[in-house]
Amino acid sequence: VPAMPGILNTTPAMIQLTLSLYMVMLGVGQVIFGPLSDRIGRRPILLAGATAFVIASLGAAWSSTAPAFVAFRLLQAVGASAMLVATFATVRDVYAN
Repeated sequence: VPAMPGILNTTPAMIQLTLSLYMVMLGVGQVIFGPLSDRIGRRPILLAGATAFVIASLGAAWSSTAPAFVAFRLLQAVGASAMLVATFATVRDVYAN
């Protein structure tokens, strides 16, 4: 992480912004994907989230500019939030009384 500002030709604050935005989007995404997974099912949400996360991870790894890196990190958070909420909801569904 210390080398990232130099590699992406940006400031450390921009790299830290990716962490903050990731956490915000992780929370907001759960609010969106929770009710959506109730409507269309857990599996489609989980698979879409995993796909988005993998694509965003590859994009972030290959990004050469800070704005592209931030965008891919936001997409990662969207995918992670979808996977997280679908996983917890599935566990609740399986083990509910």
